[in-house]
Amino acid sequence: MGKFKIALVGNTNAGKTTFLNTICGLSQETSNYPGTTVELFKAKVEYKKIQYQIVDLPGTYSLAPFSDEEKVARKILQEEKFDLVVQIIEPAFKKRSLAFTLELMELGLPLFIVINNKNNTQKQTDHLLNDLEKELSISSISINALKKETKNLFFEKIQKQKTDPEKYQKALDQIHHSLNKEIKNLQEKFKINNLWIALKILENDQEIINKYIKNKDLNKIYNQLKNTDYNLKIKNNRFNFIEHHLLKYSKPEKHNQQHLNCHKNKSTSSHFISDKIDHILLNKWFGIPIFLFLMWLVFQATFTFGAIPISWIDNSIKLLQENFRNLLPNNLWSSALIDGAIGGVGATLVFLPPIMLLFFFLSLFQQSGYLTRIAYLLNNLMSKIGLGGKSFMPLLIGFGCNVPAIMATKTLTSKKERIITAMMIPFMSCGTKLPIYTLFISAFFAQQYRSSVLFIIYIFGILMGIFSGSIFNRIIKERKMSFFLELPAYTMPKLKNVWQSIWRETKRFLYKAGKIILPFSIILWFLFSFPMINNKSVNIEKSYAANIGKFIEPIFKPLGFDWRISTGLIAGLGAKEVFISTFGTIYSLDKKDQEGLILKLQNDPIFTLPTVISLLVFILIYTPCIAVISVIKQEFGWKLAMIEFIYPILLAWILSFLIYKISSIFYTSS
Repeated sequence: MGKFKIALVGNTNAGKTTFLNTICGLSQETSNYPGTTVELFKAKVEYKKIQYQIVDLPGTYSLAPFSDEEKVARKILQEEKFDLVVQIIEPAFKKRSLAFTLELMELGLPLFIVINNKNNTQKQTDHLLNDLEKELSISSISINALKKETKNLFFEKIQKQKTDPEKYQKALDQIHHSLNKEIKNLQEKFKINNLWIALKILENDQEIINKYIKNKDLNKIYNQLKNTDYNLKIKNNRFNFIEHHLLKYSKPEKHNQQHLNCHKNKSTSSHFISDKIDHILLNKWFGIPIFLFLMWLVFQATFTFGAIPISWIDNSIKLLQENFRNLLPNNLWSSALIDGAIGGVGATLVFLPPIMLLFFFLSLFQQSGYLTRIAYLLNNLMSKIGLGGKSFMPLLIGFGCNVPAIMATKTLTSKKERIITAMMIPFMSCGTKLPIYTLFISAFFAQQYRSSVLFIIYIFGILMGIFSGSIFNRIIKERKMSFFLELPAYTMPKLKNVWQSIWRETKRFLYKAGKIILPFSIILWFLFSFPMINNKSVNIEKSYAANIGKFIEPIFKPLGFDWRISTGLIAGLGAKEVFISTFGTIYSLDKKDQEGLILKLQNDPIFTLPTVISLLVFILIYTPCIAVISVIKQEFGWKLAMIEFIYPILLAWILSFLIYKISSIFYTSS
C-alpha cells in the first residue's frame, strides 16, 4: 500500500478543520508540537489503496510569523518533507490567501489549492481556477467543504495530478524581476538555492540570517540592506502580480476598514446578507446586550440541561461502587479501588455533560462565524487589561466550570492572551463553590442580606480576576501585535462537524485531565483513610489529613481558621464541594443533612462572623481544584501550573487576613 503525506495550510477561518473533518471523519488525533503547547490535528485515511497522512497546521496568513502557532507552521513547512501541501482558500479573502500562496511557491513546496466555495459562488471561482493553472502552474479544485462528495472529488483530483515545484520558476521570475540582481547576488555569494530564503534575508529576517549567514559575513548583509525597504518591495511585487494576473477578471474587493484593522469583504451576496445581520448584532448600542442575552441563554441551557445527566452519572457511579463492594472483600485494596479510583474518576465524569454542552454551543458559534464577531465586539473592553475580545468567552464559561474554560483558551491566537486569561479564570466562581457560599450565607446572614452577599462575592471575584490579569499583563513580555480580524460570511453549521468537534474535546478532557485526577484521588483517599486499625479507618480527627490540617493550622490561625477548616481546604483541592462533606463527616452528620449542618456551624464557637467572611473570601480566591491545575499543566506546562497553585493561595491568605482583622475590629466593637 502506498503512503502519501499531506500538509494542510490556510488562513484562519478558511475552513481547514471543516475540510479535514469531511475527508477524514473521526479518525483524527491531536498532539502538541515538540517543545511547545501548540496543538496539531493529524489524521490517516485510506483511498484506493493509498494511505494518506494529513497534518493540519495552525492557521497562518504568511510565513512571517507572529504567534507561536505561525512559528510552528513555518518551522514544519521548512523542515519536514511532504508529498503535497494543500492550501485552503476562501474566495471572499482570496487576495490575502494568494499572497500566502506565492510565499509557499517561493519556498519550493509541491502545492495544490482547494477553494472552499462554501457559499456556492462557482462563477466567481472559475476564472481563478483557470489562472492558477495558467499563470502559476498550480492544480486546484473548487469544492464545498461541508458536502459529502468533497472527499471523492479531492482524492480523485490529487491522484491524477503530478505537482512539480520547478514549474513555478517562470512565474516567480516574473513576480520578482525587479529584484533579480539582489537575489542572484545573495544566492551566489552565500550558496543559497532557495528563493524564499534569499527573500527572507532581504527582508532582514533575523532567524533566517542567523541560520544561513556566517558571523563574518553579517556586515556585508547589513550594508546591502540598510538603504532599501526590501520588505515593502517584496510585498508590492506579490500584490501587483496578484492584481494584474490572478484577479484581473474579479470584481475589486471592497473592504470596510474598521478600527483595530478589523474588516469585512462585501463582494459576494453572502457577505451582503452577513452585513445586514451584522448591522444588528454588531450595533454599538445593541450588540453587547444581544451578545450577553445569547450568553445567558447558553449559560442557562448548559447548566440546566447539563445537570440532568449529572444525577444519572452520579447514581451510576454509586451503583458501580456498591456492586464492587458486594463482589470484593472488605480490605485495603478494595477500598482503594472503590473509594479512591472509582470515586475519583466518577467525580471527573460528572463534569462531562456541561463540558459537552458548552463545546456544542462554542462549535455552533465558531462554525457559524459569530464567535469572530464576539471577538470584534468586545475587543475594546478587554484591551484595557491587555486582552482581546476572544478572551471574554473562556472567562464567561469559567462561571460554570473552570475546566472547560481553560480548555477554551486555545481559541486565542496570542500566547500572552492565553496565559493571562487562564490565570484569570479561577477567580470566576465556578458552580462547585456555590454550595459552600449558600451554606455559610444561610447560616450566618439574615434573609434580607443573603442575595446581596452572594452578589458581592461574585463581583469581588471578577475584580480579583481583573487585578491578577493586570499583574500578569505587566509581567509577561510579548511583542505588541495588531489585532487583524476578518469577519467571514455567516454559515449554517453542519451537525456532523459540530459532533466531531465535541467528540475531540471530550476525549481530550478525559485522557488528559483524568491522568492526573486519578492518582490525586487515590492520594486523597489515603490521607483521609489512614492510619487504619484492624482494617478499619480511624476517626477522621486522627487521620493523616487531620494531622496535616493541625500541622498547618498555625499558618491559617491568623485568618480565624482551625485545623478542621484547614482539613476541609485540603479536601477542597480535589473538588471544592468536598469542603462541605468534610465538615459533615467531622460533625458525624449525613452530608445531605443541610439543616443539621447549618445548626452545627451556628453553634460552633470557631465560626464567628469575621471568620465566616474571611473563609468565604479564601474559598473564592484560593487554589482551584486539581482538575483545573491538571488542565493548565497540559495546556501551558508545569511552571504555569505551579504558579496557579501557589499564587492564588498567597493572594487569598493576604486578603483573608486583612478582612478578618478589619471585620474583627467592627465585630468586637459592636
